[in-house]
Amino acid sequence: MIGFLIRIIVLMFLLFVLIRFFHVNLKKRSVKISFVILAIVILEIIPLFVDPVLLSFKSAESAYHYACIGNVSGVIEGKRSAMVISADNSNFNLFFCAKKNGRYKLLKAFSSMDDYEPDDINLPYEVAHVENTSDYYVYDYWFSGEDAFTGVSDSRNSKFMIFAPKTSDGIYSFATYVPDYASDYYIILNGEKIG
Repeated sequence: MIGFLIRIIVLMFLLFVLIRFFHVNLKKRSVKISFVILAIVILEIIPLFVDPVLLSFKSAESAYHYACIGNVSGVIEGKRSAMVISADNSNFNLFFCAKKNGRYKLLKAFSSMDDYEPDDINLPYEVAHVENTSDYYVYDYWFSGEDAFTGVSDSRNSKFMIFAPKTSDGIYSFATYVPDYASDYYIILNGEKIG
């Protein structure tokens, strides 16, 4: 969030300068407009590549608050990464960061995470794989409707983080870290094997 605010302030300053130049010298307007547009583009692109290299954080929550807006509901630690979860009402947002030497770093631009797609791509749950690691995270939602939510587990005895609904919509969210994800992996949701 801090990085976002700094970019907004700088962009507001650049727009002020642009408006000021419109009134001072109309002959060089196209050069000034080109300069401001270039500055805006550079200002937005550089952090994508510089922030992950230069910045490190004491916690995954700190990395999340630098890059995102919202409350942290939970953190699931992997071996070389962490998944920060922001769950409020029926929204369930995920943020991934790298972990090295006890510090957390933003992931490099365009390499944050990818959805794992094994041979059977009709999985009834989502699997995220953080690139350049062996870290996998399983997450999904469950709409309770008339049934009571009795729990979730998996074939690796992973510890799931469960987010109960705060509204009457009955949507439960759950997530876990799976260090040794393979095609024989499955989850058990309300006593029923899935996957």
